[in-house]
Amino acid sequence: MTSHADDLPVATFTKLKKEDAWGARIQKAIRPGTVLDVMVVRKDGTYVTKTVEVFWVNKDEDFSLGRFVSSG
Repeated sequence: MTSHADDLPVATFTKLKKEDAWGARIQKAIRPGTVLDVMVVRKDGTYVTKTVEVFWVNKDEDFSLGRFVSSG
């Protein structure tokens, strides 16, 4: 891992039911509307950096949901 990746919030892939698309469950409470890079960890332990827009936050359990932002 690079030092840049170490600074990013950690997330996992999650199916967004209402949107019928894949997104990220971020292990940090982040304000909705925020666009940021996250380190998404795959089941095999590898990771990929993705840009997400946060659309929901659960402050009690300290996590957020975000949809992937198109890079093109």
